[in-house]
Amino acid sequence: MYRNNMYFGQREAAKIVGGRTRLFRLVAEGKIRAEKPTMAQNGKWFCNAGDVVYYAKDVYRKKRKNIQTNKTEKV
Repeated sequence: MYRNNMYFGQREAAKIVGGRTRLFRLVAEGKIRAEKPTMAQNGKWFCNAGDVVYYAKDVYRKKRKNIQTNKTEKV
């Protein structure tokens, strides 16, 4: 899967990869190609979609445990 014409933004890429820290590390190592055309603080990132999907992480949301506490009142 090697696509050059599809991109994800920083937040979407971070969700797919498994977090911002992991995304920054992969970009720093050169494993994900990312461009930021404007050097403004709030400039949009363009992360290559093929690279992002290649390093995607399977993260399933855990079900909430329904813990009921038994409160006994002493009178």
